[in-house]
Amino acid sequence: MIDFILEVPLNRPCRSIRELFARRPEIAMEMDRASYEFTAWGDPIVGPGFAEALDREPSPAALLSQAKGHYYFILRHKPEGLLWVGNSQFGILPIYMHERCDSLMLSGNALDLGKFAGVKRLSKRFILETSLFQYPLFDASPIEDVRLLPANSSIRVQAPGWRVMKHSRVADDFAARPVSWKQAVRGMGDAFLHSFSSYLPPGN
Repeated sequence: MIDFILEVPLNRPCRSIRELFARRPEIAMEMDRASYEFTAWGDPIVGPGFAEALDREPSPAALLSQAKGHYYFILRHKPEGLLWVGNSQFGILPIYMHERCDSLMLSGNALDLGKFAGVKRLSKRFILETSLFQYPLFDASPIEDVRLLPANSSIRVQAPGWRVMKHSRVADDFAARPVSWKQAVRGMGDAFLHSFSSYLPPGN
């Protein structure tokens, strides 16, 4: 679990990513370019063309197509005063949300976020779903007023509001015209090595 708390203002544009951290984690990547500012923590793995790809399209979809691993990110598009907050594919690292007055609070831990925000009421829905299915079905968390960000989604903040937006769909990862397993096996080794190479140090 990565310990962090963000407090994102909703009544004005964000001037710097650094000002958002109420509890700052160990940062893995930071970039400040002409059109955008980017910060990530966790274990992001990027290739040599990452910064240039975001120059062309500073968006969560472009970011996630270039960055592998498990991580959290903040992407600030300077010209539009637009802020994206999210996590890597499939939501393995969770983001919990709580809105209060003119700010949106975010954390990777629902209980810590509840304490920070001063909300303590337990969620009956979370207890019921966990009792019946051993897992919450949608966006419930142990705390009533704290919600879980859905997988493959990010939070788009532009004063004075915010919304959750889907950046990718699992169905898009499937081939429109699948080949037989015998045909697929031929290229499986090369496909595996190509994907795995991102996780190896340069020169290997």
